[in-house]
Formats: sequence, C-alpha cells, structure tokens
Amino acid sequence: MNEKDARVRYTKEMIRKSFLELLKEKPAAKITVKELCEKSGINRATFYKHYADVYDLLEKLEQQFLEEERKSLESLNLNSLENMCRVTLLSLKENKETWIGLAGWNGDPHFTVRQMEV
Repeated sequence: MNEKDARVRYTKEMIRKSFLELLKEKPAAKITVKELCEKSGINRATFYKHYADVYDLLEKLEQQFLEEERKSLESLNLNSLENMCRVTLLSLKENKETWIGLAGWNGDPHFTVRQMEV
C-alpha cells in the first residue's frame, strides 16, 4: 500500500472525515465499521486494508494529531509559556474539527491528557 498514492490519501481522508462526523453524534464505541463505510462511501475490505477496527482508527488519528502538534512545537523557539500557549492555541484552531472530535464528549477521555504531555 503506497501512502503517497492519491487514492490512498483520498480514502483515508474520507474515512477520517466520516469518523469525525460520527463522533459528533455518538461515542466511538457505538460507531460500527459498516456505518463508517456507508458514510464514507467505501467498502469494508478497503477499510480493513488501512485499519484493524474503529479503535485502531481512533488511535491512529490521535497519534497523527499529537505527532503534528509535537513537530510544530519542536520547530519553534518556545522560550516562554506565552509563546507555547500561543502556538498550541493556533494549532488547535487550525485543526479544530479533528480536535473537537478527538477531545469532545464522544472522543477518547484520555486524549487530552496525552495532549498535555506533548
């Protein structure tokens, strides 16, 4: 599976968007692969090429978000708490929909703890 292939990127983006939309409605534990596939317009086999299950998807989205935030913070000269807070808040603003899905009522309750560790 080539991660640089436009079709793979498109498929993963559709899965991600659909999953975040469903997280606005219900907890991850209540989201089924069937429902996610119907919403994203992909078949189950395609989903399983990329993820083991809904929890694997959730974990990978969280890891990706946190890694991007970590890289953003490391690339800047954060010599003060004020600068660190500013960068963090700008990052949250840029990734608002993802953050709301992952840290919201239906997301992983431990996500915000891991985010603070970053």
